[in-house]
Amino acid sequence: MMNKSMISKEDNKIILREVAIHKEMDHPNIAGMYETFSDPKKAYISMEYCEGGDLRELIKKEKQFCESDAALIITQVFQALAYIH
Repeated sequence: MMNKSMISKEDNKIILREVAIHKEMDHPNIAGMYETFSDPKKAYISMEYCEGGDLRELIKKEKQFCESDAALIITQVFQALAYIH
């Protein structure tokens, strides 16, 4: 959810362009964006549910974070980055 009163018209154009680009992406390592909704005061984004939280939460939850786990995560990040570019 974004409060529209805090976004300039120029920023709004940039956000709309980024949302359109994100909606077109289809990659297993990028959270899907399904739809956007808006009312006069707020904008809402409907995205894919990602179980388990973010990377920081995963690292904090693990008692040991080994090199092979880090290598897998970095590989997934690089695959997503390569897809975007």
